[in-house]
Formats: sequence, structure tokens, C-alpha cells
Amino acid sequence: MRFADRLKSIVPILGSILFVVSAHADEPTRIFDACGKDERIRFSETFPEEPRAAAADALSSKKGPEIYKAGFRLAQSKTSWEVREVGDFLKARAYYGDGVIHLAYERFMMMLVQPLQTGVPIVGRLGALSCIIRIQEAYPTLSFGRAAIPNLIAWLKRPDLDGPGREDFGRALVVRMKEVVNAWDEREANDIITALGSIKGYALYAQALAAQRNAQYGKAMTLWERLIEKDELPSAFTKDRDTALILYARDLYEAKKYDKAADILRMVPRDSNYLAQAISDLSWSLLQAGKRKEAIGAAFNIQKSLLTRVYAPEAPLVASIALHEMCQYARALKNAVFFKKKYYPVLIWYNKLSPTQKERPYQLLTTALRKKGGVPNLVLLEWLRSPEYRAFQLEANLLFDEKKAAYVLYSQRLVAEKGAQWVKEWKTPLPKFYNDVGTRQKEIGKNMNSVLTYLTTRIAKQVAKMAENVQLLEVEIFDHAGEDMVWRNVNPEYQAWLDEQPPESRAKDLYWEWGSMPTDPKVINEIWEDELGWTIGSVQDECKNKEHYREEKFGGKSGNKAQATAPAKPGAPGTQ
Repeated sequence: MRFADRLKSIVPILGSILFVVSAHADEPTRIFDACGKDERIRFSETFPEEPRAAAADALSSKKGPEIYKAGFRLAQSKTSWEVREVGDFLKARAYYGDGVIHLAYERFMMMLVQPLQTGVPIVGRLGALSCIIRIQEAYPTLSFGRAAIPNLIAWLKRPDLDGPGREDFGRALVVRMKEVVNAWDEREANDIITALGSIKGYALYAQALAAQRNAQYGKAMTLWERLIEKDELPSAFTKDRDTALILYARDLYEAKKYDKAADILRMVPRDSNYLAQAISDLSWSLLQAGKRKEAIGAAFNIQKSLLTRVYAPEAPLVASIALHEMCQYARALKNAVFFKKKYYPVLIWYNKLSPTQKERPYQLLTTALRKKGGVPNLVLLEWLRSPEYRAFQLEANLLFDEKKAAYVLYSQRLVAEKGAQWVKEWKTPLPKFYNDVGTRQKEIGKNMNSVLTYLTTRIAKQVAKMAENVQLLEVEIFDHAGEDMVWRNVNPEYQAWLDEQPPESRAKDLYWEWGSMPTDPKVINEIWEDELGWTIGSVQDECKNKEHYREEKFGGKSGNKAQATAPAKPGAPGTQ
């Protein structure tokens, strides 16, 4: 037989072999988009047919009782651990679908805390992990905690774990790292970082958080550079980008890389909840970089736009310092006046609070939200912008909805299944949860009061400290302003010389004519969004102008002594 004929006879055989391997390749059971809109299960070929149909029908129905019924039957399987895994997941998933999120969260966490034998399928636990991630994203207070972390670290080493599964484990461990940073546990932090070593991006983020916590700014700066500038921040943490930018910029500031810090801060988007903080930090970076006009422009963003309603006490101080360094004493003083009018009422309000009000400010917040006043708008907005407060408030609102859902579910009558064991098991935790809602709400109330007390105390201390700095700066401004008045009287031709100087040219795309400095924080000019953060102040540097004038009139800095004694009249003291 010719070679060509032999080849023709072999090709069909190879094709049939490849087809058979592809058809019988056994992929593990996997729950995709668990607790999401596109939730679905891919069953392995060894998964029994009857449980497979029951699980698929239950998820497609989206009805809690039907899901729990299927999960109850699958969880009792005596032949397949994989079937029991899916059953346990469905039972927890039923509460999630019915809106009793806390019960579902507790069931999912039980699956993650329980030990798992080597080689046993992990399908149910992967689904539980995915659901907890979704719950935690919506309600940050329902996080992972310490108990499940050893199992997550151990399961991360499983050879049967696919790419999306590893991503979920990485995301969970980074979320836990955020908790560890707030309540520091060095051993656990090191365990998490070691476990994440093989997952690109997630390990970097965890290391950056740990370095920031330990004030290792140089190390953290290198990590932030990779995460931000080289775009290695995992897409799952896109919402953290704004805070990462600010942390990166602060590390650059500590390293005295002020220009670079300013460039990073300008990357914070205009619609960010942290825009005011970013602009305040930007003004400091520009001032330290010697770019006083840009620093003034950045500070004015918070004083001449809707951002004036936001708590940012350092901006007027930065503008005042920059103006003082430019010998613009009148404008520097106006900034001090602006600070007093805007922030002194906060101190007065805080000092009038009773001890009970300072310890339980949540009542003040609810009263203020009913438009009954009692809290300065600056403080109220700072409270509402707090991520910690908002997280607790979300959980408090959730409990109100869950209490109603638990009552409705328990009252539901399933006539066809009356007396069934799965019905009893499904309804058993609902009364206890219903009765415990009040206790849970009280605990959340304590946490909210704790967060608000901390914020209020921090605001009061910061404003008091800033007020002292402003007073010291005012004294210095008045001293130099007096010297400036004497100098101008001694050099009456200076103003005429200044009027003859050509106007300073500026790039139009970076310039915004702010006009006069407002002294009343209640006056808000209309500033467009794209004009925030990229401006410079329309202010001349009087110190440089005076220096140039001295050089022309007296021939350099040596003329300082001459101008100090001139002009002298014949017979005056100190002349010959």
C-alpha cells in the first residue's frame, strides 16, 4: 500500500479517537455565578441523573422552598459526597433567595469552617465562597472572619482548583487581610501573604496593605506602583482604586517625591467619594514641591465649589501658607478668616454636647436627617460619607427587611407538603432569627455610635489643632504685613514699576480665573466638574516682584541693606 493510501486510512481513526476522548473527558461539577443572575451548575458525568435534574429544576425556579426541598434530598445522599455538597449549598442558597441574608451567610460560613477530606469534591464550598463574596460586597460587615481562613489557605493548594476558583480564594483572603489590618495579627497576615504568593495581583495587594499598616512606606510605595501604574490591581478590587491612589500618594509624600505624589492624586476621578481628601492632599504636595500657585488653585477648589460643604480643614491653611510665602498678606489673612467662619462653629457645637450625646451621636444623626438640625452640615456630611458608618447602616436596614421576610416565610403554608421533614427543617431557624433581630439591631447601634464617636472626636481634635496653627499663622502674617507696609512707604515708586511689568503668560488649559477669595463659606460659586483639581491661582508672587525691583534699583541682593536705610534725609540719624 502506498504511503498516501495508508495515511488516508489512518486519519479517520485518529479523528474518532479524539472525539471519544473529548466526549468522555470528565470535568468536575461547578457552580457558576453562585447567588447571581446567571447562576447555573455544570454537572460532571459521574453526577447521578436524578439529583442532577432536581438541582437544575430547583435553581431554575428561583423559589426558596423548592430550592430547599431539592437541597434537603440531595444532602441525605449516602452514595455521593459530591451530591451532598450540592445539597448543602442549595439549602443555604434557599435562604439567600428568600431575602434572609444573615441566615444564608451563617449556613455558607458553616460550610467553609467544616473540615474537608483530601480528594473530596469542593463544589459546594466553592459555591458558598462565591456567595459570601457577593454578600460581603453588598454588606461589608458580613465578612469572612478568622474561623474559615485556615481552610481557605489549605484548599487553595488543591490540584483540582480551577482558575476562577483560585481567583475567588484570592479575593476572600485579601478581604480578610483588610480586617487583619484593622485588628492587627502579624501571624495571620504572614499566612495570608504566603498563601497568596502564587496568585498574581492579589499577593501584591495583600503585601501593600501589610506594609502600609507597618509604616513601611518605601516598601509599600514600590507595591502601589505595580498595582496602580503597571495596572496589576485585580479587577475584583476596582472599587478600591481611589483609596489605593491616596495611600500611594501619601507614601510618595513621605519619600519627599512631591511632584509624583501630585500626579498620582490627580488620577482620583471627579465623582470619587474621596475627591475632597485627594484635593486637600494635592494642595499639600504642590506646596511642598514649591508650586505655590498650583497649591492655591487646588485649595480653592474646596472653597469655591460645592466641595465647600465637605470637611477639609487643611485646604484654607495650605492656601494661607502659600499666599503668605508669596507676600500676599491680605489674601492670606482672608483664608484665615474663611477657616474661622467655616470651622469654628464645629468646635462650638462639639463643646456644647453633653457626655451622653458625645457617646451616642447616632440619635443626633437621625434627628438631623429629619431636617430638625442640631448638627453642623460639615459634621453630618462627614458622618454620612464614612465607609464604616455606611456599612453598619446597610446591615441595619437589611435586618428590617429580613425580619419581615422571616415572618412571611414562616407563615407560608405548603399544603401539599404539610408535615414533610424538609418543611420542618426549613422553618426551624426562622422564629429564632425573627426574635433575635432586636438584639442584632442593638449591637449594630452600638457599633454605629462607636464609629460616629470616633469620627466626631477626630474632627474636634483636628479642628482645634488647626485653629491653633491658624492663630500662629495670623500673627506671622500681621508681622510681615506691617513690614511690607513700611517697605512700600519707603519705596513709593514700586507700584508704578509693577504696573509697567508685562503680564504673566499662562497655559489656558491649566488656568482658571478664580477671582477674589471668598470670606464666607456659605457663598458657593458654580464650578464645573472638569475644572476641579487642575487649576492654578491667579495670584502674583509679590516676593519675587519685590526681589526683581531690588535688583533693578539697587543692583542685586546687596541692595537690601541700602533699601533698609534709604531714603535718608540730610541730618537724619545714621547719616553723615
